[in-house]
Amino acid sequence: MADTNDIDYDFLIPEELLERYVSGDDKAFSKLVEVFGEKLLGFLSRFTGDYNLAEDIFQAVLVKIAAHARSFNNHTRLNTWIFAIARNTAIETMRSANISLNQQITDNTDSETADETDNAILEALCKSLPPVNQITVEELGRRIATAVTKLPAPQREVFLLREDADLTMDEIAQIVDCSKETVKSHMRYAIDKLRINLKKETKLYSLLDRL
Repeated sequence: MADTNDIDYDFLIPEELLERYVSGDDKAFSKLVEVFGEKLLGFLSRFTGDYNLAEDIFQAVLVKIAAHARSFNNHTRLNTWIFAIARNTAIETMRSANISLNQQITDNTDSETADETDNAILEALCKSLPPVNQITVEELGRRIATAVTKLPAPQREVFLLREDADLTMDEIAQIVDCSKETVKSHMRYAIDKLRINLKKETKLYSLLDRL
């Protein structure tokens, strides 16, 4: 059992938290969930378009992370490893439930889904609008979340892995098992379609041109 005396978990990086968990420190795993939980649930919510389903998948992902913690190696980022598990678990769950990965969900996406969107990005987007057109962060989050659920599955997952999980194009290509150029193409198409679906916010999406 790892010694937990005098440990300030707030100063440990995620890789150190996982390492301590492997050594028998359950508190470290709880802190790891605290670090990744909100972002992970937000990703799953937008990936599936169903907040209740996302919650179930989220729990399954945590079980897998705990069960396979010893298999993690530092050749990849922990962030990449965790979101690869999340993405694959979501796909497996949806296929088992005969849910199409290409479904476009507009009605059953919980409002909490939109609230998970990166507030820093949303605040920047809102401030870039002329004062007469400025909208709240929450409203813009809802518009973006709805537009993302309408993207075709390959574009939606690449966009979310980039924007929600903050993965590089190379990391995404590894996770979805395709070339980097294909990933970049999906990202471009996703942004183009989001521009179309969010005509009033067209100028805002110039902030997402990071290819």
